[in-house]
Amino acid sequence: MCPRKTCNSLLKFKITDALVMYVQIDEQVVAELNAEDLGKYLKRYGDCIAAITFAKQLKIAHKTLIQEVKYIIDVIGHIGDDMLKTLFPDVKSFFSSYEQLMPSVSRMLALFNCNPVTTEQNKCLGYLQRFARGRNKKQLKQLLRFLTGSDIICVNKIDVSFIIRHGKGRLPSVHTCGPLLELPSTY
Repeated sequence: MCPRKTCNSLLKFKITDALVMYVQIDEQVVAELNAEDLGKYLKRYGDCIAAITFAKQLKIAHKTLIQEVKYIIDVIGHIGDDMLKTLFPDVKSFFSSYEQLMPSVSRMLALFNCNPVTTEQNKCLGYLQRFARGRNKKQLKQLLRFLTGSDIICVNKIDVSFIIRHGKGRLPSVHTCGPLLELPSTY
């Protein structure tokens, strides 16, 4: 399933960096702190590790990112093999496609789907847009995770509705299955 040239290209990509990219945003911070905390994270994958060495990190990263995925590809890969080869003829095209799923300010703003009716709703939408424009890449990923449950763009739109709330209930709420962002229009 995986041509030798493609596998070798993947292995040239620093696999421990790929593992850190693979974990959730809050867990990336843990992974960068020290080997002991990284060991606690990696235990979730069934590996009991007393002291993490670079060799063990590399072995676990390889198991998590290559072997487990390779097993799945071997089992069900023949189903979409031709389609995947057409979509991703090489590793560079795969990473290029993945980069297009990363949130940017313009991509985030384009996802917001709403029709403000009142002046208050227009102001509220303006605050949301200003908030998104003020985020860096890491914060955009966190915002996207809050809105959709994923830190890459996996939806065509994020519906925004306006609700009337007062007092402490004026917090935004999200339904990630939609995804739907409910914003209070009472600011």
